Amino acid sequence: MEVREIVERLVRLAKEGDTVAIRELFLRTLGRPLEPDILERLESLEAAVQQIPAGNRGARQAHATP
Repeated sequence: MEVREIVERLVRLAKEGDTVAIRELFLRTLGRPLEPDILERLESLEAAVQQIPAGNRGARQAHATP
């Protein structure tokens, strides 16, 4: 069975209401669902980045090895 045939069958099964096929199709095309709070965390990180002076945003600090 070729990849095209597998995908066509998966889509057909999903359209027919096969919940396993629907789940597999969504996972393969859309990826895993994001954590519910991901947008809040992203907004928090963006706000933190905005607090860093523009000239220092790409700079990395050297860490001394103990």
